[in-house]
Amino acid sequence: MQIKRERLNECIGEVEPLLLDYFARTEAQQGQPKLDMDWLAFYKIEAEGKLVILTARKDAELIGFAIYVLFPHLHHSRSLWAMCDILAVNPDHRNQGVATEIVKHAEKRFRVMGVDQLVHGFRTIYDTTPLFEKLGFECIERWYRKAL
Repeated sequence: MQIKRERLNECIGEVEPLLLDYFARTEAQQGQPKLDMDWLAFYKIEAEGKLVILTARKDAELIGFAIYVLFPHLHHSRSLWAMCDILAVNPDHRNQGVATEIVKHAEKRFRVMGVDQLVHGFRTIYDTTPLFEKLGFECIERWYRKAL
């Protein structure tokens, strides 16, 4: 498996179908509005140098990806954060360490880029807490949502 950084225009043709398939075949869509990605916004963020897309490929086939947004934290302006917006693995390749390898690669890459905080959230319908704890993450906040 190869993990590398790609530009959105290089991988959008594979990322979007994988994401749609992921949402259709996993619990990801449960309790959520219909998936409707604003890819133009992602392109704009990338043009500002604040978007990092990491892809996982096996024999050139896209099997997973993560999209991170970089920003100085509003409460800690001297601290550069990378927040994961999406971490998705093709359902046929889940439980094979793909997500783990993407996150480990992200950590190394962001350390070199001067990022000092790496943030991953997860939907509570998934049992991902052990993954993040295993990788040295600590739970620092909980978010609540109410559909209006």
